[in-house]
Amino acid sequence: MSENSILENSVVYEYLKKKVGEEGILVIKSFLDKEETTDEEIAKVTDLKLNIVRRILYILYESRIAEYKRLKDKESGWMTYLWSINHKNIEAAIENEAKRLIRNLEARLKFERENMFYVCSCGEKADFTQALEQNFKCSVCGSPLTYQDSSTIIKAIERRISEVEDP
Repeated sequence: MSENSILENSVVYEYLKKKVGEEGILVIKSFLDKEETTDEEIAKVTDLKLNIVRRILYILYESRIAEYKRLKDKESGWMTYLWSINHKNIEAAIENEAKRLIRNLEARLKFERENMFYVCSCGEKADFTQALEQNFKCSVCGSPLTYQDSSTIIKAIERRISEVEDP
């Protein structure tokens, strides 16, 4: 899979854009037709500051999307980092992100199903235990708390889980 084709895939493009922003997309595009390149070359091609390029590369590295190898210049002793994009790991990174999102949504769904909530007109929200401790009065403004039906929230979370599971 080349950089061109990965950026043409809307799911991959949106994932990468969310992860590293528009500047990150420019960094990824700078790898077009190159297997490896330095952060300095990327900064020159993209017209981004070197520290921004490095931040983006490290974010991609943390997800195992970008990789580097170090080369030592024998004359100067300086280290050069050659960066590359690991196309195979992009799909795995997206799957890991989806799994993490599903775990978080399932935890929230469980919490919503197992608790009763009370709200105030000022927007403050409390679970049953908190509301009971406060005598069903808002801790912020003192107004009465009213029961909130969570069925709409539960349905929205269930819908979102199904969207993530079956895109």
